[in-house]
Amino acid sequence: MARQRSEGRSPTQPHDPLGATPGFLGIGRRPTRREWRRTIIGAVLLLGVLAFFIFFVHPSAHLLDTGTAAPAVSLPDAEGRVQAAVPAPGQASVVLVFIETGCMTCQEKSSALCDLAAAHRDVQFVAVDSGEKSSAEAQRYARHNLAGCAVTVLLDADLAVTRGYLVAAVPTTYVVDSSGKISYSGVGAAGIDGLALHLPGAHA
Repeated sequence: MARQRSEGRSPTQPHDPLGATPGFLGIGRRPTRREWRRTIIGAVLLLGVLAFFIFFVHPSAHLLDTGTAAPAVSLPDAEGRVQAAVPAPGQASVVLVFIETGCMTCQEKSSALCDLAAAHRDVQFVAVDSGEKSSAEAQRYARHNLAGCAVTVLLDADLAVTRGYLVAAVPTTYVVDSSGKISYSGVGAAGIDGLALHLPGAHA
């Protein structure tokens, strides 16, 4: 007597104890171990690529071009006194560093900024606190990070100056020369590190 075929499976279909059929990660069915492995490996590789771009590949920021006229900077300090930084009194060069009080890089590079201010007494150093509305917070930042420094902290509460200088990340650094034009710009820790070669009297 001929043996009957098992119901529900044609003789040309391979036996799958999980009842798997071709598809993506078991949509509509239970996924196979091979599909799980492929999905996990793909996810790990994707996360690795994303992490690489986040930590090592930074799109170049679009800043004001060298040689362009610097927008005026007239802002209140932490005590509420309005100070004109650009154009500078006496046509001095000005270093503008746009910061935020919670920025770790700004805090870490504050000592380097202080050292530069001490070495270049003929240059005005200004830290523009972007978006900080609390003078108490700005005072706390200056007390903890810029104590004894020849660096003036100004508050840009409405971000008008920050937008005028095309600041998209902090710290962003500019040098405005004695003619009132941009002579240097940079972003991040590297922007502050590059100051030394672009201040009056510096030699490359």
